[in-house]
Amino acid sequence: MLMLAGCKKDNPTGIPEGALLLTTEGFVGPGGAKTSVSYTSVQWDNGDKVNLNGTNYTVTVDDARTQAYVEDFTKPGSGVYYGYCPDDLTVGTPNKDTTTVTVPSHYECRYIGGRQVINLPLIGKANYNDDVIRFRHVTAAVKLDIKNATGVPVVLDSVVVSSATQQLSGSCGVTISVGGLTVDAPQAAGSAADKRVKVTFTDSPEIATNAIKDVQIPILPISKRTDNDFTITIYTHANITGAAPGSRYIFSRAGTNDALARNEMMTAKIALSDSGSTHATGLITVDSLDHKVFFSQANLKYLASTMEWRFHDYQWDFIGTGINSPVSGSNNENIAQDYTGWIDLFGWGTSNHDGDSAWMVGAIDSVYGNGSTDIAGTDYDWGVKNPISNGGGVAGMWRTLTSKEWNYVLFRRAASKVCSTPNARFAKGVVNSVCGLIIFPDTFAHPEGVKTIANINVYDGGYYGSGNENDFSQAEWTLMESAGAVFLPATGYRDKSGVTSVAEAGAKGYYWSSTHGEDKQKAQRLHFSNSEIAIENNTPRHLGHAVRLVRDVVPGQSK
Repeated sequence: MLMLAGCKKDNPTGIPEGALLLTTEGFVGPGGAKTSVSYTSVQWDNGDKVNLNGTNYTVTVDDARTQAYVEDFTKPGSGVYYGYCPDDLTVGTPNKDTTTVTVPSHYECRYIGGRQVINLPLIGKANYNDDVIRFRHVTAAVKLDIKNATGVPVVLDSVVVSSATQQLSGSCGVTISVGGLTVDAPQAAGSAADKRVKVTFTDSPEIATNAIKDVQIPILPISKRTDNDFTITIYTHANITGAAPGSRYIFSRAGTNDALARNEMMTAKIALSDSGSTHATGLITVDSLDHKVFFSQANLKYLASTMEWRFHDYQWDFIGTGINSPVSGSNNENIAQDYTGWIDLFGWGTSNHDGDSAWMVGAIDSVYGNGSTDIAGTDYDWGVKNPISNGGGVAGMWRTLTSKEWNYVLFRRAASKVCSTPNARFAKGVVNSVCGLIIFPDTFAHPEGVKTIANINVYDGGYYGSGNENDFSQAEWTLMESAGAVFLPATGYRDKSGVTSVAEAGAKGYYWSSTHGEDKQKAQRLHFSNSEIAIENNTPRHLGHAVRLVRDVVPGQSK
């Protein structure tokens, strides 16, 4: 068992007659270069299992925890003998001078007395007349200093180290010499799974606000000085009301420094921060398999002059033409590659992938998106392709709902009773003088001080209700949003018939799905107005519609 903190001294005396002492040495990198990870050591525990010369043994640790040994070991009469820990460590040819060890791609970690403990493979070797067998690590490590700057306590779920080119797990070549163990460079990269190592934390360690948690992640040693394409992904969640829900924060290793774990352990200092976009909505179920999402804090917008994707500041924000709309100073009718203002109405699949630019306005539907297939899960999806600057800043964090998911969210899922209406899913309303569609999360408690909501789940209900029941002030909406409600403003749409024009802004809402139409040159959308709400099957792809992204919920995340 590897304890990635503290050191202990070997003490070969005081063990029972005939017992074999187990000791450990630091990791040895390519070419025998010893790393500087001097504080990394192995702590043996009673009951640990080792394989010695092909036979399994149980480890005993003395009361002072200064030495570990196995009893009743029969030493060979000549030659050398080998040890492996854990005892089921997969080896190519046991008890040979050269062997291949299969290293796990997933590890479980726990904290004992504030110290991180993680099981890592060890290999040992001794001469036939030795009373001590010395083990060495097969893996290297990267050290993370994770600072919680989110403003709330967060729980550490897992950490993933991945590489586009380097093999980080799986099989590695190990050459054993009489004087000790020398870990060779990894073999040629294998499957994609070999380029990823994941550590999960079984005891859910919490990182207090502004506190720093030290974490060590095992990987294979890397031999070249220029192999620096590592991405470290940290998954956390918060368990308190109003806190940022489960979020994905990424640190990327780049540059020309020494490669990870070549001659030293790299320390990555990572600050987790709340982007402000991770707590806008409550949990919403999107299918019968109970998959859930969070909606983004607001609609997506784009600035062509700097190629920046960003969420609007408020859920009711939209641009329209910049006249009589919540956001002034920009105009969707000015959409162009060199336009210096923001736009928020997009052709289908215009994520800037493969020539489908966000500022496309041509009326030939077949050139938009991924041919005759869905854009779900592809780089034609705005959230899959692009980092959102105020939404985590990492590509792949967000995505667009499919048409089936829109249908399930609005018309089929189970939800709370709201204002005497069971399974309250949606209501049309007016928020801060903007007409639109309110979507309730699965669990919603209508806040005190907010007027009763009318026409819940009513397809042809008006924005204002029968009177003005559904006209909510900014203060009222703040309470509803804090309870998890979503608001989709009636953004209108953009078309190009001779000139580019925006129509129905403030009156009707049009939101893309990631699903192609029944006519595969079209696409499906959500459409709502004062008198209807529907998922429409055959929408021309060149029309400019709003995009509202969602983020999938990792099991264990909560608001």
